[in-house]
Amino acid sequence: MKRETLRHPKAYALAATLGCSRPTALGYLVLLWDYTGEVAPRGNIGKWPNGVIAMACDWQGDPDEFITALIDTSWLDEDETHRLIIHDWADHCERFVKAKLERTGEAILCPKQEPCTQRAHSVHENPKPARTVNALSNPIQSQPNQTNTASAVCSEAAPSEPAETLSEYEFPVVGKASKVWRLSQSKLDEYREAFPGVDIDSELRKARQWCRDNATKRKTANGMPGFLTRWLGKVQNNNRGSPPRRQQHGQELTLDF
Repeated sequence: MKRETLRHPKAYALAATLGCSRPTALGYLVLLWDYTGEVAPRGNIGKWPNGVIAMACDWQGDPDEFITALIDTSWLDEDETHRLIIHDWADHCERFVKAKLERTGEAILCPKQEPCTQRAHSVHENPKPARTVNALSNPIQSQPNQTNTASAVCSEAAPSEPAETLSEYEFPVVGKASKVWRLSQSKLDEYREAFPGVDIDSELRKARQWCRDNATKRKTANGMPGFLTRWLGKVQNNNRGSPPRRQQHGQELTLDF
């Protein structure tokens, strides 16, 4: 673990989110990184279920709550292909992990792209400073005296705002980019299709108010889609436990199946 991690604001945020001490939160991170090095050396820990990840970290509570806390405090990145990726894995993984990737010719993964455009240094040489490149540009070229692959320093591009957004659904967020995230019409259509038993508009307004009232727990722009998906999923699951009702002759009847 890097020395700066010990008192990084994200370490305090994770402890506060999980309701534990900072040393305990740091212990969870060490176990997470150690397990990832063994079973997902590229950083794609999301190939394992939340329950497995939580158990590997000795978390005793709800696995989904644990994973959500790691995402919300930016220790895990959500990814469309790999589900979950260790944030800045190149900075946290041990030397043997980088050596293993060098031998297999694989690269450390970064969010929203596969593989990471830059590789890890060979552990047999001293790394040289590398130019930071945009995630959409070509991979950086090796230095003249460099015999192995380039440094795994990834630049995180600011999230681009969807072309078609809904101004009535603006959520306050945290992060380096805009402080407001707007729901796109296409994403709203997806939610209505995926959660047919949920009053989507009403729940989105509730989620927006929650974000306004809980400034310390706000999500990043990249984390908002996952946050809303989890919100709506819990509502739909709760609704399934209630027996359906219907009106007949002015009386409300409960239908039992």
